[in-house]
Amino acid sequence: MIDYKNLSENIENYILNLKKENSLFQPVINGATKEGQLIDMGHTCYALKVLYTINSDLLNDDDFISEIYRRFESFKNDYSDLPKGSYVDPNYYKIYKSNFTVLWIKNVVKFFLRRIKIYEINPHFKFIEYIRAETKQSIATIKQIFPNNQISFTEFPQTREDLNNFFDQLDWNHPWNAGAQVSGICVFISYLENNEDLVSFINEYLEQMLLEDGSYGLPKVSDSSEKVNGAMKVITGLDWLNIPIHRPNELIDLCLKHKPNSEGCDIVDIIYVLYKCHQQTDYKSKEIREYFKDLLNDIEKHYYQDIGGFSYFLNKSQTHYYGIQTTKGLDEPDIHGTTLLVWGLSMIFSTLGGLYPRWNVIKP
Repeated sequence: MIDYKNLSENIENYILNLKKENSLFQPVINGATKEGQLIDMGHTCYALKVLYTINSDLLNDDDFISEIYRRFESFKNDYSDLPKGSYVDPNYYKIYKSNFTVLWIKNVVKFFLRRIKIYEINPHFKFIEYIRAETKQSIATIKQIFPNNQISFTEFPQTREDLNNFFDQLDWNHPWNAGAQVSGICVFISYLENNEDLVSFINEYLEQMLLEDGSYGLPKVSDSSEKVNGAMKVITGLDWLNIPIHRPNELIDLCLKHKPNSEGCDIVDIIYVLYKCHQQTDYKSKEIREYFKDLLNDIEKHYYQDIGGFSYFLNKSQTHYYGIQTTKGLDEPDIHGTTLLVWGLSMIFSTLGGLYPRWNVIKP
């Protein structure tokens, strides 16, 4: 059973135990790999999201905040092979690029096994995708902590034609990945002035991808986890552009019939979809509240009372960060799992009310 009275304090202490000498954060306390100890930017995004969610007083500490902001600004160095204005962790860049030869070989095998398309053989394709995702995460995090910050990232589709080309090349047989790419573009477009026409186009395009059950993708997508997780990614993008969820009632029905697996992403994805739909409609409000109460039991299984954090997997830390192994997968909490499940709890607390902690809900 989670001690909800002291939960915020315990989580803050856990996050502080992940802080390194350079004022940034590592993925776990004990089982980080050499690469995991070197990667800073993504883990610091996670730490800031957690601290914001639990209303940590650390975010009112001028010295702490100033140092974090300075470090994030240092991640905006341009690389000749990456879009200008990207947020790039230099250690992540070096580590991932050093694996290119091995990735080439693996991708050729995957292509002949018909698991990837020909343009995905070059590891630079996935690398760009990861860098775009890291840039989106950094911008979303900074916007939450430093709301007046301006972004300099501009290399993304900014016309109807370019958006259509970008969305068409996504694999909508796998809406979780396709939705993630859409979400990133939505975050970037939210910063553009006079973006109404682009917002309208995105809404029109997603309506074409809308299925009867409220999820997004091609009709042959049948796996309920893929549907729910894909819808979650799309809705995060809709939220940044203030586009209403297209079929919230149908999505609620889909979610209430689905039992997520024990991974952090699967749990928080279904919470997010139900939470956002519930904000838009009162449909099956009682059932959603009961569903959330049941999920609390699942989340508690990931919590380490004596340490203060959550693990991504049951009894095992998250092992990878955007294609790089960052931990040894020990029986311990990790910063990724803690970020996701603290976020999930914040949405459940907001819905259930009562004596639960009053936390902020991040905008992913």
